[in-house]
Amino acid sequence: FDNFIGNPDRNAGNILIGMPGELLLIDHSRAFETEKRLPRKVERVDAELWARIEAVTRDDLDRVLGRWLTAPAIDAMLARRDRMAADIAKLSAKNGKALVVVH
Repeated sequence: FDNFIGNPDRNAGNILIGMPGELLLIDHSRAFETEKRLPRKVERVDAELWARIEAVTRDDLDRVLGRWLTAPAIDAMLARRDRMAADIAKLSAKNGKALVVVH
């Protein structure tokens, strides 16, 4: 998720544990910028999360985030998703999809 939103500042201090099984990611103050590089190397991705990220359209992002984000920031999100897809495809070809896209 941090790669998709471009958050380079994930650390243990801004990950909280809520109810059993609930992970709360806080402090997105450095996210949603126009940087198109991925903040972190892709090694694995949750299958359900990745399916949802892949399904997001430009119209979805404009409708939901357009009040707060510039067009270049939304473009960067989509560019990062494309980079993630390429990295996931390469890793899946090398290591097997089951080791990269985890259920």
